[in-house]
Amino acid sequence: MTIGDALYVTAIGMGTVLFSLLIVALVINIVKKFVDQKEKSNAQPKANENSQVSNQVSKETLSKVETNTAEQEDNKKIVASIAASLYVMLNQSDDEQLVIKKITRINQHSTEWGKAGRRDQIKAVNKL
Repeated sequence: MTIGDALYVTAIGMGTVLFSLLIVALVINIVKKFVDQKEKSNAQPKANENSQVSNQVSKETLSKVETNTAEQEDNKKIVASIAASLYVMLNQSDDEQLVIKKITRINQHSTEWGKAGRRDQIKAVNKL
């Protein structure tokens, strides 16, 4: 096989792939248009029903939101205290930033192996 034949085969292969991708893109766009039209036709009758339901729901959720704000304030205080203790424990300077992504409770009924492992990890961090 010569270089010319190899280039010809490469061009045919790339052309075939490009053509098939164009067909897939067209099919996706056509399906998207049909789905959008169907969603628009279904959304119009539901708008009136949603306005009636939203008035009823808003009164109920308002009372729930008021109770949740107090819980969120408590959670913020807990996160702040955990962050402060981690800063002290890890001896971090103000230049470094600590981001707490998730706080999970440790099961109090853990095995002695688990407790010993956590103690060892804390001791190793404190030695640094």
